[in-house]
Amino acid sequence: MMRSFAAAWRFLTAFPFLWPAQDDEGESLSRAPAMFPLVGLVLGIMAAGLSWAFTHIFPPVVAAALVVAALALFSLGLHMDGLADCADALMSPGRSRDRILEVMKDSRIGAHGAFVLSGNSPRSPRSTRKCCSARRWPRRSRAAPRCCSP
Repeated sequence: MMRSFAAAWRFLTAFPFLWPAQDDEGESLSRAPAMFPLVGLVLGIMAAGLSWAFTHIFPPVVAAALVVAALALFSLGLHMDGLADCADALMSPGRSRDRILEVMKDSRIGAHGAFVLSGNSPRSPRSTRKCCSARRWPRRSRAAPRCCSP
């Protein structure tokens, strides 16, 4: 069980595990998907700790952006890649099952994937608009987003 968790941890995160890969890594990796939720739980606990720490140091919007960036780094962008692949496949013209699978197997990012990822970035106009409408930034602050400046 511990070898399966270690294989899942090495597969899903940027962090090495406590011991190096074993000779039976293929066998452990075949059982690793059962440990994916546990790896997600550990990453979630790490993100919660970062969120708690960052909200004591930075404004809430900055803290949230830093936590999202940290999670993307921790998981080597795996979730961002999956989100972009799903957007490309589900928004592609001619949605036959074969076409969707073909688009998801393509390693390049498409226009729909880029659009969805840009909408989820912390500097997107949507998040900036929310920040400005909440008036969490002084109007002439150096850290204020562009829409808040006169």
